[in-house]
Order: sequence, then C-alpha cells, then structure tokens
Amino acid sequence: NLETLVFGDVLELEFHPTESSIIYIVRRFNDKTEFLKSINSGIDFTLYESGWPNPESGDEQRRTEIAVSINNPDRVVALATGSANNGSGLYGVYVSDNQGTTWEFRCCGGQPAGIPSEDNQNLMGWSHEGLDDGGQYYYDLALAVDPSDADIIHVGGVNHWISYDGGYTFTCPSKWSWAADSENTKYVHADIHDIKYYGNDLWIACDGGLFYSNTQGDTIHQRMFGIAGTDFWGFGSGFSDGDVMIGGTYHNATLLKDNNTYIQGDTLQGTAELGGWVSVCGGDNYRGFVNFGDGRKVYLDEWGSGGGYRLSGDRTIPLEGFSMSVLSNASYTTGESSNLEFDPRCYNIIYIGNGDILYKTYDNGYSSIPLYDFEETVTSIEVGWNNPNIIYVATYDGYWGEKHVWRSDDAGVSFIDITPSFPGIISDDWIPFDITINDNDAYNVFIARCPNSLSYDSYEGSKVYESTNGGESWNNISGLGLNGENITNIEYHRGSNGGIYLGTRRNVFYKNNTMTEWILFNNGLPLSTYSTQLVPYYKEGKLKNGTNRSVWEVDFYEMVNPSAQIAADKLTINCMNDTVQFVNHSAMSNNSATWSWSFPGGNPSSSNEENPQVVYSEEGEYDVYLTITDAYGFDNQTILNMINYTNDPMTMEGFGCDGNCQEDFMSAILIAEDSYGDGWNGNTLSVMVNGVLLTQKTLSTGYYGEFDLCIPTNDNICVEVIVEEGGWPEEVSWVIIDNNNNELISGESPFYGELYDNCPIYGCIDADAINYNPDANTDDGSCCFGEFYTVEMLDSYGDGWNGNTLIIGTYELELDEGYEKEEIICLEGDQDCFSVVCDGGTWQSEISWFIYNGLGELILSGSAPYTGCFLEGCTDSLACNYNIEATNDNGSCEYPDQNGDCENISIEEITSEIKEKSIITDVIGRKINTIKSGHIYIKYHENGEIEKNINFK
Repeated sequence: NLETLVFGDVLELEFHPTESSIIYIVRRFNDKTEFLKSINSGIDFTLYESGWPNPESGDEQRRTEIAVSINNPDRVVALATGSANNGSGLYGVYVSDNQGTTWEFRCCGGQPAGIPSEDNQNLMGWSHEGLDDGGQYYYDLALAVDPSDADIIHVGGVNHWISYDGGYTFTCPSKWSWAADSENTKYVHADIHDIKYYGNDLWIACDGGLFYSNTQGDTIHQRMFGIAGTDFWGFGSGFSDGDVMIGGTYHNATLLKDNNTYIQGDTLQGTAELGGWVSVCGGDNYRGFVNFGDGRKVYLDEWGSGGGYRLSGDRTIPLEGFSMSVLSNASYTTGESSNLEFDPRCYNIIYIGNGDILYKTYDNGYSSIPLYDFEETVTSIEVGWNNPNIIYVATYDGYWGEKHVWRSDDAGVSFIDITPSFPGIISDDWIPFDITINDNDAYNVFIARCPNSLSYDSYEGSKVYESTNGGESWNNISGLGLNGENITNIEYHRGSNGGIYLGTRRNVFYKNNTMTEWILFNNGLPLSTYSTQLVPYYKEGKLKNGTNRSVWEVDFYEMVNPSAQIAADKLTINCMNDTVQFVNHSAMSNNSATWSWSFPGGNPSSSNEENPQVVYSEEGEYDVYLTITDAYGFDNQTILNMINYTNDPMTMEGFGCDGNCQEDFMSAILIAEDSYGDGWNGNTLSVMVNGVLLTQKTLSTGYYGEFDLCIPTNDNICVEVIVEEGGWPEEVSWVIIDNNNNELISGESPFYGELYDNCPIYGCIDADAINYNPDANTDDGSCCFGEFYTVEMLDSYGDGWNGNTLIIGTYELELDEGYEKEEIICLEGDQDCFSVVCDGGTWQSEISWFIYNGLGELILSGSAPYTGCFLEGCTDSLACNYNIEATNDNGSCEYPDQNGDCENISIEEITSEIKEKSIITDVIGRKINTIKSGHIYIKYHENGEIEKNINFK
C-alpha cells in the first residue's frame, strides 16, 4: 500500500549517501521552491530556509534540482532556476555542507539571476559562454555530483556545464549545436533532462539520446546505437532508391539516410558501421520527401537548405541546397500538414499546399503559381494516376473547425466539395482527412479520418470511407476491425485489388476487396507504435513506416501484378531543350523486371532501358508507350500527346532557338542582390505577361547574381513585375536594365510594378457603390452598396474559436486559430436589423468579438453564446425618420418643421388588400400596434383615406 508522506508538488527526492534514514525533498509552493529534510525515514519532514532561495514579490523560482555525493556525504548541491533582478534562467547554484541546514549561494554573479555577463553566467541559456538570457529552465534541468570528488558538479540545461571548484565557476565543454573539439569527444546534444552516476560512470539523458563518460566527463560518447527511439514528425523514402530516407524529428534535427554514405555507431569505440543517418537542418522539423524520378533530390524544412538538398553521395562533400518558392504546410498536429504531391507523369511538376492555397510548380519548386484558394489550410493532396486532371484536396479549418474534401476535374482550375455527410462525420466534423486513390481508377477514392486527439464515441465505426464515383457518394468501410484505433494515414497498394494500408497511433492494418474486415499488420513493430507516414517501396516489395519509434519496414502483405506508369522530367520541350529523361514510375518488383518503351518520332524510337533518354527534333505532340513485366505479371500504359514540342516564346521565356530574344522581345538583365549574402531565402521575382508567368527568378545563394531576361517590347500588353515576399525581405534589392544599362524597373521585396502602365486596374467600377474606384477598369467583385463594418474576433487562450461561428447577416465568420483576427464585411440595407448569432462550438468563455462601423465607432460587442441584431439609423422617436429597428443612432435624424410637418418623407405605398377598417403604420409603412407620445404615424382607412398625425398626448 502507498502512503502519502508529504503533500504538495514534490519536484525532487534524494537520500543521504551513507544514512538512509535521512531524506531530502524539494517542493514547489506558488512561485518558489522549498527544501525539506526528514531524519526518520520520511515520517516527519522539516522545512529549512536559511540561505535557500527566497524570491521577492514579482520574481519567481519554481524549479530546483538537488544532488549528493558519497565523497562528501553531508553536502547537498541545489540547482535553482527562475527569474529575478531583470534576468531569467539560472537563479543560482546553492551548496550546503551540513545536510541542508544552511545554504551558500555560489554561482553565478553576486545575486540571484540578473542580467547575464562574463561575471554572471546564465547556465540555462543557449550560449556556451553563458551570455544570453532565458532558456528552457523549467523544462531542461539536470544535476549530478561526482561520487569520487564532490567539487566536480555537472549541470544540464540546453548545454552541459562542469564545475571543478564546488560550484563557484562553470565551463561549457562543447556547445549544444556543434562539437568544439575535432574528435567530437565532449559534445552532448541539446536539452538535457537527467545526469546520473552509476558507480564512476557518468550518463547524460537528453533530447538527442544517451551520452556516456567513464572519465568524469573529460571524454563523452554516444550510447544510443540500436535504440529505436527517434520520433519522426515527417517521413519520406525514395521511389527508385528505397535506401534514401528523410524526415523531421521531434526535438531533434532532420535525419537523412543516403544508402551507405554516412557512418552510424560510435566511431571512437570501434563500432562504426556504414548505412547510418546524418543530422541536418536545425531542430523540431516536420517535413521529409524524396523526388520519385530524381532520387538524389530530397525536400525538408528550409533551415539552411532553402527547402531541398541534392545528395552528394560522399560524406566529405557538403550537401547542396536548392530553393523552393513555397514550402508545404507543416505541423506536429495530426492532419494539419500538406504533402508534396507529384504529377505521376512528371517528377518536376509538384502540387504544394501552402496556407490556404494550392500551388503548382513545373520546375521542382523553383517557381510556382497559385491554382486555387480554399480559404482553409490545404492538407492532403492526391493526383489521379490514370487521369492527372482529377485532383483531390483535404482542407483544415482550424483545430475544431469543420474539415472538407474537394475534387477538381480540370487540373485545379475549379473544385467541388465532396465531403461525406454521414451522421458520424457531421457530429465530429473537426476530424481531419487523409486521402488515397486507386492507381487504375481516379474516381475510386478513399478517405481516412485522422483525429488530432483521442477519439470520441461517434468516431467508432466512422473511420474509413470509399467512393467509386469521385466522391459523389460514399460507402463506409470502417467495419469492426478498427475499433479502438485512431488512424493517422492511409496508402493505396498500387496494382492491387483495392488493397489499403492504414497507419494508426499504435498499429498498421490492411484490407483489400476480398476481405470483409481490416487485418492487423504490425509484424515486428514495437507495441503501440505511432505511424507518421507509410511509404511503399515496390522494387523490393517492402512497406516502410516512419514512426515515433524510428523507421521500420516489412514485406508487403501480398505481392500483386505490376502497375505501369510513364513519367519524365518535363512534358513541354523546345529547340533549346529538346531532350526528355523518361523514368519508370511503375509499381513493380525488381524480380525479373523488364521494360519495353516506344517513342514514335523520337530518337531512339524504342528502348529496353528502365530510364531512357529521348531526343525530339520537330515541333509537335508525341505519344509514349510502355509495357512492363516482373515475376508477378505484366501491364502497359499509353499516354497520347504526352510530349509537346513548341517554340512559343512564352514557353521559352522569350528566348529563341539561337539563344537570343525572339521577335517582339528585348534583351534585359536582372541584377539581384542580398545584403546578408545568403541568397533571397524564398523571395521570388516574377515577370507576368497578360497575367501569364513568363519567368520567375530567385537568388539561391550569395550576395549577387545576374540573370538574362527577354522582355516584351509591345507596350500595348500588360507586363508586370511581382516580387513575392519570403524570408528576410529587408535584405533583398534588384534592378532590371536593358542592353544599354538603362534602368527599366527596380525595387525591393515585396514589390508590384508595371513596365507599360497598361495592365488591368482592379476595383469596384459601379458608381453607385460606396467604394467606387474611378481609376479601376476591371471589376474585382468588391462593390459594396451598403456600409462596411470591421469585425474583430478574439480568443483569450489563443487556440481559435473551437468550432464557434459568428453569423452577421449572410456572413459566417470564424477565428480558425490564434488569438485574434479581423474581417471587413459589407452589409446592405438600412431598414431591418442585421441579425447576429455567435454559437456552435466549445470553450465559449474564451470568445469575444467587436463590430465597428466605417468611422471606427463600436456598434456591438459580445461573446458566445449570443443572439441579437444591430442597425444604424435614427433612434429618436420624435424624428420624422425615426426607425424603430435601429439600435445605434448615426446622427441621421430629421425633425418636423414649426407646423409639425415632415417634409421630403416618402410614405411607403400599401398595395396589399386592407382587411381591417384601418391600419396604423410608422412613416415608412411598417405596421405598429402602439402609438407613443411624439411619434408620427399614418392611418390607412378602409375607404382609402390616409391620415398623417403626430401624437402629442
């Protein structure tokens, strides 16, 4: 039986090294910690305060570690953290040599905490010199005292620190982010959580694993080889080379494996082996993708890479980064990230979800064009294998917001909502979707509902759905085999009979069309393994699983007939770029694999290579044929008019076959500069011609770059220069000059400009609208024929409105995430009160909202739930134009003249048949039942007579 000895938030417990009846504990009380000691095995505890940290009002000291050493058994060392004296992080190192009866402050500086300096080091910060403020001092905290020398004290925060003089001074042997010594014998990964001695062996536990020293910390080595503990937040693996893998990891960097390029194990202890992983690009990263056609290109978070790396295949050669104009949405929350979805026919055409917009790139992300704005975060994207014009997209409208699934039949020009409307989905419509499709039928689509928290009762039996008509109707295929599971991702087994792999928060499942239930498929997986991303590797018949416990692989549940897919590096060519690199994108085994290609009009016209190169010599459209076989069967594919050979100037960026600019284009030079010298960090310059992208440029690296351009000379067309903002825009500058060094246009980032002042000017072109723009020549749909109102939405917790919606008239507004958001709406009409309703979600106590008119005056405010209305108008009942519906007076009241008559007041004509002997209305024709003193009223008699009166009673 367990017995409570001390109440409260107990943070630490240590036993005296030689007297087991003496127990030390640290307890938190409000914003301070307390030291207590028991001398009778915990029966009684006594508080000792002499010299112990005692923060003043406004300061805090909420965590303390303690440690002891058998070398000086009565010594207790305390590592206290908090904030005081205008500094935070280390509060102080305290030492007691009398079992905690009294304490001495030893480090650092002359007072607790304070502003860091050389004489007042902050051991909790990121600086290895202790010169920065703050740190993660309530999260990263560890302490140990050497059992053979009590003056040697190890402190862990972000960095590892050592004192050799009993805690008066400390040094950091190696910074958290790099090894200070060439042999890497002192490095410890960031974020240290525990330091322990086992005998004279020192062990350090941190976010990077386990580190070990048998020399009191003089040399330190990694000791986690063989422990499957890496928590992948993103994961991707090569299609043509499955030994290329990459993924962002929790509290670690992006991990990259390139066959046998890198070494794993402990090189200093003789356990080095080939086939290891390398750590790149910062920490807490999310992304990880591999190009299916060029397996040497990988995609990751932009730390130092710009969005991607080209692998070198040599561990002594640095990775070469390349820039992505937009990066995919990324989050640690299940269902909130976007994949990179490649066009199955071309490995340089990628669909990317960035914010609310679906982008498309034709050049591996170097430039991109927006396809569609969903007004909700883009997450899962799938492109039809046998019909790439069919695109599916899932969207994420905030954590508790309603999630949707969409389909396009025209390559992303337009989308329709195909979200299922089953009761189980509607009741928990906040659950995100993941999508996969049948490679032989783009209208056979599957969706999995992937909760971003533990499941709800209505989620049971409502987890996986299938459609055979592109989402026009859905069938629930959840069955009973998934009960108790929370799905994380779904993958179709290409070439199979409806084979689906499902990853969940603890298992993997499989089902095909011959099965009535889902089958558990976790062969060899550790118990309860969260599947971040499943990736089929068809060549070797393996399913890879990036998880919260490293990466695992297993043989496919079943081997099936191959599924042919033709792909290439580009689909449009010209006289300057006439060679096509074809690649085999087929789902097939490398067991007895053969390929038979046919390229009518190309050179060669046929090939048995897996990935042939073909040259075309004339303009036109060219068909491509492929037949494949492996040990399990054969398949073939034909793509008509796959390759388009055209010398149209827009496809050649204005250049001609001789390398000079074509007719009606002039030569120009873009000079791009970056003041910091690390390139443009995602800032891009685009030249648009009549709204179509001619070229897009960015400075990938360095301070300076020049780019040859061809600019249209026809000043009757619209030529725009647009610079889209990326990272560090203040560093960007540029100029475009002609061949005579005359400046055509220049600017910074962001930027919009025209060369010939002949572009559409968008705005409201209706003169009756309040926002009529006389300079506009192209209507943008913004005309307002009422009044503009600004709506401010606030959430005190900062996680959005959790499904609550503010409905004002016909507008439905929601704070998807964060603390605040503003919307401007146009409300038309001045007679009826505009209805306002706020309701529909949870955590309503966090919600507030405010409505302001065009003058910035507060009209209405509220919280949730709320039902009401507002209308600006005349609220004075003595006025001629009094409006009983008005809730806010706007100064528009008009009053009777000295004869009590209201001039210029229009009486609304009553055209309906009058049933009563008389009807009484206000001045604008609305029926009233009560006539108040001073009100103007109209009485309509059955015989047609009309009386206008003012009631003075």
